[in-house]
Amino acid sequence: FNFYLSIMDYASYDYVDNTESLVQKKSDKVTYHLLNGYLLISESLIESNLDRVKTNAHSLVDLIEKNKLDIKLKNWKNIKDDLVLNLNYMINTNDIEHQRKHFSKLTEGFYQIVKKNDFDKNLYYQYCPMANSFWLSDNEKIKNPYYGNKMLSCGTNIEVLK
Repeated sequence: FNFYLSIMDYASYDYVDNTESLVQKKSDKVTYHLLNGYLLISESLIESNLDRVKTNAHSLVDLIEKNKLDIKLKNWKNIKDDLVLNLNYMINTNDIEHQRKHFSKLTEGFYQIVKKNDFDKNLYYQYCPMANSFWLSDNEKIKNPYYGNKMLSCGTNIEVLK
């Protein structure tokens, strides 16, 4: 799955239907791409790949800033501003632990988006007691983005979002 290509395809309204996706959205393609971008950042953190986190965060900022996002949340502007702020922190740091700190804050906004939208696949709201942080996953199996290989399976499923 090439997230950046998908963003560019969406931006030019030339969406590629056979693109492998992490989560398929029933309707809104922008929300679908937002969530997939979030999940790619999570995967990059699981792998402790600082540069890939930066690349995926940059692509997600581009998607947010270059598209008129009509997310149905009354506090969408504040959430959007927080998303961009935390993504920019993730882009501009050379410390994976700093990226993880901002991923936790990113999750807060994405949780609100996911709660208000309908996806084809279950999403899991997961929690790591060691990091005292949550994350979203498209897989019930725990893969902790806050500790990578050090504590990959540390965490629990808190909620299934349908």
